[in-house]
Amino acid sequence: MNILLMGIDQRPDETVPGGDPGRTDSMLLASIDFDNHIASMVSIPRDGFVVIPGHGNERVNAAYTFGELDRRGSGPLLAERTVEQLFGIHIDRYALVDIHSMEQVIDSLGGVWVDNPQRLVDNQYPTDDYRSIRIDIPGGRQLMDGVTAVEYARTRHPDSDYGRQGRQQQVLLAIRDRALQLDVVPRIPQLLPQVRDLVRTDISLVEALSLVNFGRGLESTHIVQLQPSAQLTPSYVGPGGASYIDLTPTFRAMVHGMITDPRVAAERAAIAVYNAGAPVGSGSRTADLLGAAGLVVNQVASAPRVAATRIKAGVGARRSAELVVKLLGLPTDALVVDGDSREVTVLLGPDLRLPPRA
Repeated sequence: MNILLMGIDQRPDETVPGGDPGRTDSMLLASIDFDNHIASMVSIPRDGFVVIPGHGNERVNAAYTFGELDRRGSGPLLAERTVEQLFGIHIDRYALVDIHSMEQVIDSLGGVWVDNPQRLVDNQYPTDDYRSIRIDIPGGRQLMDGVTAVEYARTRHPDSDYGRQGRQQQVLLAIRDRALQLDVVPRIPQLLPQVRDLVRTDISLVEALSLVNFGRGLESTHIVQLQPSAQLTPSYVGPGGASYIDLTPTFRAMVHGMITDPRVAAERAAIAVYNAGAPVGSGSRTADLLGAAGLVVNQVASAPRVAATRIKAGVGARRSAELVVKLLGLPTDALVVDGDSREVTVLLGPDLRLPPRA
């Protein structure tokens, strides 16, 4: 089940009929694999420059707004279509929550425990009345109430939007962890209806209970996160001095891979590609091919000639290696699995036949 999570930045005076529908201040994509008991999560930079169906090129956080302006209530659907088109995936459900509702959700759990790696000071934190205040969140592990947790997740002046994306993921996982603590678990059946009243979603109560049960048995090592990165999603200044984020092909491919097969992403395989007798340029072309599938190639180099292309991998990278075999169109016996490492070595021989360039 793929779920688009959205936090909306809408002030009280904008909630009246005909008011500004607001924009999605945060967007996270979560994928739940019930069969293999693994989950993946990635933040979508709100300033990412995308194609919004029916509205042309704009920041991704405007998709919800355009949908609401087209027809009230259709904002989440247009946001889903935009993200589906962007990553080549299907989204099954959505959940939309405003700032103050998120505060209430966290308070209903008795707060959340967050380990803040460094003190955060923001002298321009926005308020509902279009002013700004100073917030000062000390470093260290602490129990945050709803207001503080939302401030922690929303502020970006102390560092950058990449830092904020990381904090949003951190708070979401903190909510999950808090909900699974012994003093909260017995209250979940009573809390779920209350929480659903605060969240706009098409997740049914039965599905919500299934997600809770799934989360109770999910180990932290089975949660795959794509950390925000200025290299994968660099910022740039567009026409008129506006700031945008480039959602690069590599980023889109990695997200696609995480969502379609999180087991491969969970291996975090270190892949090295060596030209060992293949045509000149095969190493870089192979790296591009694997990267387009969401795999991360750490090294491209030359090696002594081999008779035929073969793949060596540790047990910890078996699924990634099997994907490499499939992408290169190799026979299954080209793969040799030995040892416990998460490394994949790709030796390109003279028999290599790469697909033609697009």
